[in-house]
Amino acid sequence: MPHALTMRGVLSRIFSYSTKGSNVVNACVCKAWSNEALSVNWYDIDASVLINMLAPLEMESRLLRFSRAIKDDDWLRFDKYAWRVRKIAFQRNINYEHSVFDQIKSHAADPTPRLKILSFDIDARLLHVVISLFGRTSVQSLTLGKNTVDNFGLHFGAHEKASMASECVLFKMPHLRTFEVSMSYNEYENPVLLPPFTSIVCSLTYLEIVKIPAFWLTDSVIDALAILPRLRYVELGRSAASSNASFTTVPDGIKGYFPSLEILHFHMSFTQASMWVSLPHFPKALVSLALCSTLYESDAVDSHGWPHFIEIVGAELCHLRQLQVTSPDDNGHTPHPFETLRPLLSLSNLQHLTLRTKRGIELEEKQLVTLLQAFPLLESLEIPQSTLVDLSCLAEIAPISRNLRVLELNWHTPPSLATLPDVQTPLSQLKTFSGSISTALPLVQIAEFLEDALPPECSLPPYWGFIYDMWAAFARVREKDRQRQTWGHTGPAA
Repeated sequence: MPHALTMRGVLSRIFSYSTKGSNVVNACVCKAWSNEALSVNWYDIDASVLINMLAPLEMESRLLRFSRAIKDDDWLRFDKYAWRVRKIAFQRNINYEHSVFDQIKSHAADPTPRLKILSFDIDARLLHVVISLFGRTSVQSLTLGKNTVDNFGLHFGAHEKASMASECVLFKMPHLRTFEVSMSYNEYENPVLLPPFTSIVCSLTYLEIVKIPAFWLTDSVIDALAILPRLRYVELGRSAASSNASFTTVPDGIKGYFPSLEILHFHMSFTQASMWVSLPHFPKALVSLALCSTLYESDAVDSHGWPHFIEIVGAELCHLRQLQVTSPDDNGHTPHPFETLRPLLSLSNLQHLTLRTKRGIELEEKQLVTLLQAFPLLESLEIPQSTLVDLSCLAEIAPISRNLRVLELNWHTPPSLATLPDVQTPLSQLKTFSGSISTALPLVQIAEFLEDALPPECSLPPYWGFIYDMWAAFARVREKDRQRQTWGHTGPAA
């Protein structure tokens, strides 16, 4: 009578038809695949999952603790999997009794010997304990989350614990490549971790990536970061307080100021950013620069802040491949004239350009052509607050924008259909076409023009359909074109 075989039965049946040598090879392959699957599954794990393998965790007074004594079999199971862990995260709102880590440490001084990435976002009082237990020389990335950083100064002895934690980082994780600190934007300025960080960062000579709140960028921190030989990426995140750096000091005996820096993303006023970038020793080899001006500067300062910063960037950073400038200036001002962008035309290597300002940027068709001619390698152009650009210029920019993949501007259609040109060459690489549109022309004719100007892989923004019913017209035109091409290949049915 037919019956279903178990997995064990299936394997036994397969092996019964194979030679002994083949079975040995197959067994080795199965073992290797099983080992690989376990390694992938345990590569990235939540700390609570790993700790729960020792004994069930229970909550008491909002803290997790073991619900029973840990047995020898529990340790065997823990050791069987813990050595595979490469990334461990202590998630927010999951806090532990101190005794949990004491019990782990009593059995295993190095519970996760292959750990590379450690992320910590729990009670700040446990920071030193966790780093001392899980930190080791193989760890290359350390992240301190918002919950930890925001609340660090709220506990008794916070300064001492911060100092102990920083010394432990230096001792246990000297080969860190990435160090990241996050904090809430609306949080008060909490400088408890800043002095310890300043004291150790210059000794973490393997650092390549540093992400810290903007107000952590003091002159002392700049001096410490500037001498790191491998540092290539610095990000200064948004914070309620701004940096107080004056950029007036240079470390004694320095051979190079940020010698390997390639990427700088920062929140800072235009005035302060201009002061830093214009320094003679500022790293000129930057390939990516992103500035978000965080201060609502006065009309007088802002009217000069944007063009002055743009002018300095164009004059000093000729190797840039990516530039992003964001300004929160008042919506009521007149748009920045295109002339403020002319200094950027010297950046011939530029591949990605993003400019965001509530004031807007004047941009006419000829100026758009000038911009694209200056950047032959450009792949992405995003100016979401541009003045309205005539849609018909797509026919003119296509031959000079062969690498363009993303285009975001504000558009308007010409006054009559007669002025819509024939498109000889589409924007062949374009994947994303977006921005607002203003039109009084029939949607089908506009859709037909866009069908010729945009490649098949590029679609219109979804919100165009909701506002103007443009998307539906465009879809109908594309479907007719597809049917026409199919008819041309197959001919009429018999």
